[in-house]
Amino acid sequence: MFNPTRACIAFGSLVLIAGSVSAQGAPAPRPVAAPTPAVVAKPVTRTMFTKDVDASFQRVDSNKDGFVTQIEIAAAEARAQANVQAQFTVRRKQAFDRLDTNKDGQVSFAEFAAGSPGPKLATNGQQALAQLDTNKDGRVTLVEFRVPAMRRFERIDANRDGTATVEEQRKLAGNR
Repeated sequence: MFNPTRACIAFGSLVLIAGSVSAQGAPAPRPVAAPTPAVVAKPVTRTMFTKDVDASFQRVDSNKDGFVTQIEIAAAEARAQANVQAQFTVRRKQAFDRLDTNKDGQVSFAEFAAGSPGPKLATNGQQALAQLDTNKDGRVTLVEFRVPAMRRFERIDANRDGTATVEEQRKLAGNR
């Protein structure tokens, strides 16, 4: 499910990966609808943001030992990859159906799919672990997991009042 907080305050691939998969695995792909207007940004408090980061950590910490290891990161990345592939397959099929306007099947789905390979994501967890594991012990604590996310939040919360307002979010988005 789309989370506007995460979309407005993206801070690193691991949280995005963790947020895109559930604790049980990848959700079933949903049909892709026509483009919709941009999601309306909402104010995000530091407390709300921290809660979201912590929930992402919990989803990746599959054995619930309070640490995220390379194996857990790799598993989360693999679930995210499977989810992305499933969604991409749905979009390819829809694109094929749009291209085959006379419905004669002259553009086969297999040919179309071969011509448009799906996205590839790293799935071994090594890069994310290297970035997050600041003490290099091979596992990521909640504190280590929070640091890059909270730095991002602090950058957005320009007046340091503990809330990333819509205006602050838009201002940062405009500076990219």
